[in-house]
Amino acid sequence: MKTAIRAFSSHEVFDQAIAVAEAAGTLAGLGAADLRLGIEVLDGEDKNFFGITFVDDEVTAIGPVSEDWYRPEVVLSATASTWEEMVEVIRVNGRADLGHTINTLSLANTPVSVRGDDPMGEDKLYRFMGSVQAVFDALGQKSAA
Repeated sequence: MKTAIRAFSSHEVFDQAIAVAEAAGTLAGLGAADLRLGIEVLDGEDKNFFGITFVDDEVTAIGPVSEDWYRPEVVLSATASTWEEMVEVIRVNGRADLGHTINTLSLANTPVSVRGDDPMGEDKLYRFMGSVQAVFDALGQKSAA
């Protein structure tokens, strides 16, 4: 598999995943969400940053962008190898297994770290985790790859 830096090389990867989740009705079944989420992919000295915005029942992705410009409420940050492993598990299983959900990977703030300027942003991440995970699980669908 390509590195996560390459796999997440543009917002189109996330756009495709969002389209797959929407077509499957997964996001609609989770209800309205309100979150500006940052996704940071670290690979040595290189870093890519993406934004996924959840507003009511609409989800949009942008990037790569700067974190300062996007101003997320919360950021999920991990190495490229961590993102690669999660996406590979999703591709094999059709969704994340219990050891590779965003919730599990970020629970101890390792290997995925969670950061935000306001504790409410982190709270919102966990409140809307179903919607966030649905987008990542859709990365495992062939049409989202």
